[in-house]
Amino acid sequence: MFPFVRRHTGYGNQKRKKRKRAHLRTELSGITDLTLDMTEVPYISSAGLRVLIIAQNMMDEVGGTLTITHVSEMVGSVLELTGFSDFMKIE
Repeated sequence: MFPFVRRHTGYGNQKRKKRKRAHLRTELSGITDLTLDMTEVPYISSAGLRVLIIAQNMMDEVGGTLTITHVSEMVGSVLELTGFSDFMKIE
């Protein structure tokens, strides 16, 4: 289980985004079942949603499962409004 807490300041450029995506792929290499603990996440930005999409796509590629747990009411609302709850496992 990975805690999903990330402090973000400022806007990233394309190179930084590509490095972050590559870093995420490296960190998740070999993992087929991923659980993200959202206990300490009071809100989620578009950047956080992008990370969730990347993680979901990576799990789909390997036939794995992404599970999101301990979602706050606000984050749950965002996931519902954006349609993420339709294709992501949220507990």
